Amino acid sequence: MGFSLYSLGYISQRILAYARAIPLDVPQGWHITFYLSDEIYSGSRPILITVPAQSLAILKIELADRRDGRQWQAHGPALQDAGYLEAPYVVSDLGTGLVKGGALYGIAHHPDLFHLLQPISGFAARFERPAYAAIEAEDPRQKVWTRAPSEPVRRKKRTLYKKAQAAAVEAIDRYDHFCYLWRQRKQAFDLWDTAGPFKDRPRNLAEVLAILEWMKSLGGEPLNQERATLEKARPAYWDYFYRAEKLYQALAQTYPADARQAVRLAWQYQRQAKNSKCYAVQQGLPREAQFYLEYAQAVYPERFAERRARRFADFDAHIRSSSLMEKVNSRVRPFLETCRGQVTQERLNLVAYYHNHRRFVRGPRRGYAPIERLTGAPLKTAWVDALLESVH
Repeated sequence: MGFSLYSLGYISQRILAYARAIPLDVPQGWHITFYLSDEIYSGSRPILITVPAQSLAILKIELADRRDGRQWQAHGPALQDAGYLEAPYVVSDLGTGLVKGGALYGIAHHPDLFHLLQPISGFAARFERPAYAAIEAEDPRQKVWTRAPSEPVRRKKRTLYKKAQAAAVEAIDRYDHFCYLWRQRKQAFDLWDTAGPFKDRPRNLAEVLAILEWMKSLGGEPLNQERATLEKARPAYWDYFYRAEKLYQALAQTYPADARQAVRLAWQYQRQAKNSKCYAVQQGLPREAQFYLEYAQAVYPERFAERRARRFADFDAHIRSSSLMEKVNSRVRPFLETCRGQVTQERLNLVAYYHNHRRFVRGPRRGYAPIERLTGAPLKTAWVDALLESVH
């Protein structure tokens, strides 16, 4: 930019000057239903961040001394003063301070589905390893038994082999039973199955409770602790089905029965493909979704693209996971790493300004800045030009 002074200290001082002069231009008065909140760290100090789920614009980023309930409760008034809080839901992990802070401030907490389910999913590997170990222990016992030199020794070795065989069967059964229950429990959190209409809430809840009770029979204190945590957090999540049913009723008024079932399956397959880490699933489920969309269009072609886009947007806006928060964290963390511990509130404000005004380069938000998604108004200049114009 033509400056003759470019030492590291000079650049640092100029950045600090920009950070102190930056305007807090996040617009006010926008109705937001779903928030995403999280906490990241700079050294030992927590940084509290809140964004709206649809735009991912940073509404508030706060360098705090702690992350308990009182601190998160104090995080809320700034959002209230800006006119953001209006019967909202905050979607986050099960952090004790965040959940307590929302309750103190009167914000409904919706548990993040990943953090709700993931702690139990790891037990598949825990049960698989002992099963393979038991199988490996069984084989040499059988060989020793069949090669015993005398009948007394053969009877003794046969008894040991039968014990090893029973232990292997028990370990294999426990692993198989857990995998089956895990798959059934994961499917229970979908809005609908592949054959029926919108899931009946009482029946679906009864299935989840039964699965949790069966998991208790598998034994193991660590599994029971995680199962109890899920059972405690489950009621806060279950409101998701009540809110989704209202969207389904709107879908029922838009499409006839055959087209309605195809559209909802297409949306669910697209969402599952996007959330999956498996390449084969990422490639296969979109084809299934496209098949159902083509079928629905053939059944009900009138203004199909417009109706489909509106209903998909409605269901996408019905947030049940805070995974999008990682997009925000991934933009903030590199700056924390280069600050060498010299993190101030002013610098965080500058990072928030950069994030809010820089356009996404990948994904469904590509080509739009978070502030554009929030307000619907396009930016006139690039973020750095807007920063320089606002400061000078």
